[in-house]
Amino acid sequence: MISNQDLCYVYDPEIDSENLSESKYRKLIRGNFHEPSEKNLKPNAKTRDKLLEIIGYPPSKHMSDQEKNLVWKYRHFLKSNSNAIGRFVQSVDWSDPTESKPSLELLSQWSDIGIEHALELFIPQINQNSPTVWTFAISILAQSSDSVLLLYLLQLVQAIRYEPLQNYKQNIIPSHSSSSNQFDSTISSENSNHANKGPIQLGELSLFLINRSINNSELCTRFYWFLMVECESKIYGKLYGLVAYNLMNRMKLTKHGKIERDTLRRQGELILKLSRISKDISKSKDPRPKKIETLRNFLSDKSNGLEEFEPLAHPLNPKKIVTGIIPERAIVFKSAMSPLLLVFKVIDGSEFTIIYKCGDDMRQDQLVLQIIDVMNNLFLKENLDLKLTCYRVLSTGIDQGMSEFIQSNSLSAVLAENSNSVSSYLKNCWSSMSNSSNSSELNDSTIMENYVKSCAGYCVITYILGVGDRHLDNLLITNSGKLFHVDFGYILGNDPKPFPPPIKLCKEMVEAMNFSTKNIQPMQQEYPGNTLSSNSRMFSNSPLNDSSFSATSSGANQKHQQLINTSKLYDQFKSNCFISYSLLRKIENSNLIVSLFNLMAKSGLPDISDEPDRAIMFIENRLRLDLNDEMATQFLQNTINDSISALFPQVMETIHKWAQYWRN
Repeated sequence: MISNQDLCYVYDPEIDSENLSESKYRKLIRGNFHEPSEKNLKPNAKTRDKLLEIIGYPPSKHMSDQEKNLVWKYRHFLKSNSNAIGRFVQSVDWSDPTESKPSLELLSQWSDIGIEHALELFIPQINQNSPTVWTFAISILAQSSDSVLLLYLLQLVQAIRYEPLQNYKQNIIPSHSSSSNQFDSTISSENSNHANKGPIQLGELSLFLINRSINNSELCTRFYWFLMVECESKIYGKLYGLVAYNLMNRMKLTKHGKIERDTLRRQGELILKLSRISKDISKSKDPRPKKIETLRNFLSDKSNGLEEFEPLAHPLNPKKIVTGIIPERAIVFKSAMSPLLLVFKVIDGSEFTIIYKCGDDMRQDQLVLQIIDVMNNLFLKENLDLKLTCYRVLSTGIDQGMSEFIQSNSLSAVLAENSNSVSSYLKNCWSSMSNSSNSSELNDSTIMENYVKSCAGYCVITYILGVGDRHLDNLLITNSGKLFHVDFGYILGNDPKPFPPPIKLCKEMVEAMNFSTKNIQPMQQEYPGNTLSSNSRMFSNSPLNDSSFSATSSGANQKHQQLINTSKLYDQFKSNCFISYSLLRKIENSNLIVSLFNLMAKSGLPDISDEPDRAIMFIENRLRLDLNDEMATQFLQNTINDSISALFPQVMETIHKWAQYWRN
């Protein structure tokens, strides 16, 4: 027997060389002499099914040579299908002029191409680093409105790093003025010195985003802060610094641009002041009341210019023109990073409340909230309103950022204050609102509809995104019944806790769906558990007083399941889950979601950039693109059932409550 040590490995120098036979065959079947006959070519039933299968491939899947040739052969037939454009671009050899020229003409004839399809063309493995494809994709962007560009701006900024070098153009930069030196110092001196030498090489996408943003304040603000975050990248910081430098100087050419430039400068000064006090409070060993006093004194100090200042577009929401911060309303949260709650005065007399964090990477929260916003838009296009709470998040640096504050209560607090019953809380919300001026806008059925729909929406979304570290403290619910999630530090299946459920859906959340105006008693009263003795009242506020972890009889469990299965609200919940899941699995929607994560592959976010292929595969697996709609619905049904009946998450929830109890 010959061992491995006896074998001699010889390197074949032609292993990576072009296969001349395959190359000749490719040119023969793709020659121009086939063009007239292929224009009216129609596939038979078997071939059509194969083409539909290929079109259904996610952007990350590589096509075989046979599949590429099949797509090329029926390219004229496929041009009426907007979902096929990505597969067609993949099938073309863009380095061959005999293929690229007629292919570009065909792309211009493709029907119903939107920005959702253009995003797929920015992925390097799709466009093959072809300047032709890149320019075509930008031409699609040019037809989109500013609001649509704003929705996908995060990925478009990430795509700048993928632009082919052939697309970089010389763009003359005006010389520095002495008045702008301080503001431009936010960009590294290395970038500024390079820029002062003369022309700067900028890609078409960079120039396009600059030209569109300088005419829209909200787009410009977001674009600027996205660039500022990317300037901190060790690998791509110089590239984004040049783009930011060019943006600043382009603003000096118009009157509106100068005003916008000054607004960004003042926003930067505001963020700098907030980051300084936030860092000081975070490092302080003082008790929380002392930290709050320090924060309020800092805001009240006239020399800091935070209590009153000239009207300024807020960086988180430029539509909010703020004039100062209310010191006596400022709060420091109980958390390791001591985030700040700040209430801004708006020029119209209203208030705008935010949470500012320093020392915490909020880029992942920013991404997840953007994906939720995208999914919500996909639902609304199909007239499906799941009452999602799409609050704003803005990362102003790798370790700092802010989020919009939504008045709400954590699910853990709701259960603790309402005898472990969500339905009692919803009933109390309706009772309080019925006595207010808003009683005509909300009623008991509306509150329950908000709860059921939002619960279904977030169950599906957090399942697809693999959101981890779910506990009752980061599930919030508003007085109008809308449930939503916060804190997205773990996504794509990453979780600090062992054996997490696929969907965070505890039995208390489901029990509330049996609520009705005729029977408003909490459901757990029908499922008697162990009660605490009078000697145990000292633990009434501890996690031990939690019926979710009490013992129940098997008969009570069966009755509980039977009530759930016969609840109309629970049936509506499941129906909303199935419909929303099916909508996100549609070819155009699933390709969009996968493309958004594909473009974030080099963003520096640990859960994505460490293993980008695994991250993309995770999303594809959660969408179950290998199943038909009926099988996918049954799969989701089983996943929901497993999540409700999972025991280990209840144990971890109790441990979490104990930790919070002793910490406080």
